[in-house]
Amino acid sequence: MQAVLDFADNFSRDASPDDLFIEILLRSKLRLDTTYALENLASGGTVYVTDHNELVAYVDSSNITIEQAKEILAKSPKKFVVIDAAFNGQDDLKINIANMCKESGISEFKTI
Repeated sequence: MQAVLDFADNFSRDASPDDLFIEILLRSKLRLDTTYALENLASGGTVYVTDHNELVAYVDSSNITIEQAKEILAKSPKKFVVIDAAFNGQDDLKINIANMCKESGISEFKTI
């Protein structure tokens, strides 16, 4: 059972948001010298946004909300990545956000 729990928590507890974002860049096959900005959401939380909204990454360990997802999708990113811990086991929330991405024409939605 512990092995399953270890797999579900796939990032080091000591990883900083910057570390998580670099991991997302690597997994998304983007260059490490990609220009990005850290933006505060009006609905709370922060996201990393790369140039031309190629990628928006939510690496905040607090739960993501539908309001935050709507605000992120308004940026029209090509890729939207959320750390799995942000869903806190709420599969229905993950499915809802995935469906919102499809409806918004987002080419790639991933959780890691």
